[in-house]
Amino acid sequence: MTFILNPMEVRTLQKHALYALQVFHAFCTEHDLKYTLAYGTLIGSLRTGKMIPWDDDIDVVMKRSEYDRFVVLAKDHLNKEVFVQNYHTDPEYIHAFTRLTVEGSLAIQEDWAELDFHKGIFMDVFPLDKIAPEHKREQHMRQVNRYRRMKMGKLYAKNESSVNPFVDSIKRFLLKPFSFQYLNRKLDEAAQTYNNDPSLNLISSMMEGIKAYYMRFAIDQSYFDDIVEVEFEGRLYPRPRRADEILTQYYGNYMEPPSIELQEPHHGFVEFKFRDDIDDLLKNS
Repeated sequence: MTFILNPMEVRTLQKHALYALQVFHAFCTEHDLKYTLAYGTLIGSLRTGKMIPWDDDIDVVMKRSEYDRFVVLAKDHLNKEVFVQNYHTDPEYIHAFTRLTVEGSLAIQEDWAELDFHKGIFMDVFPLDKIAPEHKREQHMRQVNRYRRMKMGKLYAKNESSVNPFVDSIKRFLLKPFSFQYLNRKLDEAAQTYNNDPSLNLISSMMEGIKAYYMRFAIDQSYFDDIVEVEFEGRLYPRPRRADEILTQYYGNYMEPPSIELQEPHHGFVEFKFRDDIDDLLKNS
C-alpha cells in the first residue's frame, strides 16, 4: 500500500531532491555540461517558480552527448552525499536513465521494493535521443520497448497486480539469465540507434514508457540549444526559452492544475527515511 505523506513530509522529501539538484547544477556548471529542467519540474518553474506542491521528485534532461559526458565525469558520486545511480554504478538498478540519490535517505517504491539497489530520495536525469525517420519509427519503438518489456517480465510474478501469475512465473524463469544491467545496457543502445543521422532533428527521452513517450514527447533538438535561466526555488536554473511550446505539446493546458484527486505523489512510495540535516545541506550547497 502506498504511504500517504502529509504536506510537511512532502516538502521534506522535496528538499532532498532539491539538494541533489543543487549539487548536480554545481557539477554541471564546473564541467560546462548543459541540461534543462523538464516535465513536472519545468511546469513548477513556470507556474509558481517552485516545485509542484505534491510532486515527489525532480526531472532534468540532457542531450545525449552531454549526458554521456556527465556519466563519465561523475562516475559514481557528485560529492559524498549524492550517489550517481545507473546501470554502470548499480547493477540491479531497474531503470536505464540516471538517478541521483541522497545518501542516508530512503524512498522505497512499491514496484521495486524487493530489488537490491540504492533507494535514496532522488532526482532523475534523462538523456534525449533522436527519433527514427517516419518509416522506421514503429520498428524502432518495438526495438526499444523489447528490453523494457523484458525487464518488467522479470518482475511480474512478484507483483500483486499480475493478471496471470503462472504465465508470469514462466516468463521470469526464461528471463532469469538476463540481468537488469544487461537489459538496461541494450535498451540504452537501442535508444541511440539514430543519433548519428544528421538529417534527423526530433529528440525524445526513450528510457521508460516508450509507447507513450516516443512521439508525444518528441521535440526539435533546437529547442534545447536555446536556453535561458529561470528562478526556481530561490536559485537560477536553465530551461528552454520555448518552454511554453514544449509543455503545451506534452500536456496541453499545463498551467491549470489537475483535479484534487490527482494532486498526490506519483511514485508509489511505501517507506521513507529523511535526513535530519537536510536543511543544513541545502543552505550550504
